[in-house]
Amino acid sequence: MKAYYNQIQQILNKGMDSFYFIYGSPENLVTDTKEIIESEAIKQGFQIEKYFADSSFDLNKLISSLENLGLFHEKRLIEIHILGNKLPKKVVDFIMEFLKKKTTDLICIIKASLLKNADIPAKLTRIFASKGVIIPIYELKSWQIEKWFQDKSEKLGLDLSDSAKLKIIKYMYDSSESGHQILTSLQLAHGNNSISEADISFSIDEIVSGNIFNLIYFCLNGDINKALDLYCQLQKENIDLTILLWHISTEIKELALIAKEISDGTSIKHITSKLSSFKKDCYLKALPRLTYKQIIALIPRLSYIDKINKGTMAGNAWLELEEVLLILSGYQILPAFMKIKLDNNKL
Repeated sequence: MKAYYNQIQQILNKGMDSFYFIYGSPENLVTDTKEIIESEAIKQGFQIEKYFADSSFDLNKLISSLENLGLFHEKRLIEIHILGNKLPKKVVDFIMEFLKKKTTDLICIIKASLLKNADIPAKLTRIFASKGVIIPIYELKSWQIEKWFQDKSEKLGLDLSDSAKLKIIKYMYDSSESGHQILTSLQLAHGNNSISEADISFSIDEIVSGNIFNLIYFCLNGDINKALDLYCQLQKENIDLTILLWHISTEIKELALIAKEISDGTSIKHITSKLSSFKKDCYLKALPRLTYKQIIALIPRLSYIDKINKGTMAGNAWLELEEVLLILSGYQILPAFMKIKLDNNKL
């Protein structure tokens, strides 16, 4: 069947299905829908297994889960997060296999917050809807955002001052995808204690810092689509560009120092062995595709973007910074004269 966000609890009250496909945006509603289903499954004794899927997704563990289901007599909920804006063939193959072996002891949830209707073949939509529950999520109108916020904050037992409520709702108007993040972090940090406007500001700052960290991570790993999606989100949230430039500049300078050592003949493995495991993984992916000259050339460019941002030079700082991020991600930017030439050829 096909269902919508406001129908989920009513459907679950009639009994759980074994397959749920949740997709669309905003992220907070996709996550909320998933958690409502999970909560009901946990009450019924299901244990949750989470997997994160992209085009290189390894199906071995999931296939093993299906094959060994009868050996352990456990109730399991398999949750698969689609990370990109495409439905990987391997995941589709798993879903089709799963739907053939549907059982009351196994539930599968597919969460795909970057997918839209056009990204899912009509044939698959019909199959998913006939064998389970398909749940498209859409952007909320202003009154729906306020209702969602009210219901969610009451469910979490948050004691919010009136000014704190207004601040969160205003922030959600700018970025509805961060609403779930804010409320969950507040619940973890404050529980049932009174929450002030200052507490809200601190939580928003924490989320922004985490998003900047993720943006740099996606770029260094070459995940262009994820990087651009997050960059657009930060732009919508009107983040202080000076802060974003500082973080990116710091990372590029560190990357340049390491690239210089490599160009001087030092082994990349020897250099990265001094780094944390997280940075090591990122740099091992970034450095083979970026030369020292390419990296060092980004530093004066960031300085130029900073001047645009401060109003001392003309230009679009956000657009200029987007090109820097594309270069970090491994995307080759054409010089301006080449772009003009290509455009003329098209004409």
